[in-house]
Amino acid sequence: MTEIFEHYWEHKNFRDEASKNVNNTVHKIWKLSKSSIVSPAHNFFFREIENCKSILDFGAGELDFKDFVLTKGYKGIYKTFDINKSFNYDYNNIEEIHEKFDSICAFEVIEHIPVKDCISLFRKFYELLNEGGKLIITTPNIHHINFFWKTDYTHISHYPYEDLYALLREAGFSKVTLYRFYNQKPILGLYGKFKYYVKRILTHFLEVDYATNIGAIAIK
Repeated sequence: MTEIFEHYWEHKNFRDEASKNVNNTVHKIWKLSKSSIVSPAHNFFFREIENCKSILDFGAGELDFKDFVLTKGYKGIYKTFDINKSFNYDYNNIEEIHEKFDSICAFEVIEHIPVKDCISLFRKFYELLNEGGKLIITTPNIHHINFFWKTDYTHISHYPYEDLYALLREAGFSKVTLYRFYNQKPILGLYGKFKYYVKRILTHFLEVDYATNIGAIAIK
């Protein structure tokens, strides 16, 4: 925590700047069907990186995003990292990564690690990116009334929009844009629509967010 408070006022200034860099569109991230690996967010993220010559998928999990990217015809270099060894990843230890990438994706990763380690990780991402490279991050939204806590007991660190923005700027990223995502099943029927809009109204008056996840796209 010492490092955090040593840079408190710089961090606060970046927090104050964050609200000017929020994209107001809420993107959907549910899968299109039970058998599909594809969600609307997959297409959104792919549009951001399709022209990159090299991609590092950090915390690659079950390799869903890799499978999707390859089905889209991506021909560049795609490397994967995960400390879990259930799948065949290119890297299991971050210290083994010495090459640089045009893009790094870290989907639903940072909430599983302590804040001080996340600060170091953002700096490492910055080092691993080529000039002009792009970092894409998503994490559960702590402003949602319960999504962060109910989805996974291994969630140990939360990142409000402002702090996520500030930490990325402190790591050296020159431009950071924040995004909001809604991770729920498609809205079907009159009751589904009624429930959805009631939820929207209630969260507004409770001063919380109906968007379940947040994300950032940061440019080196």
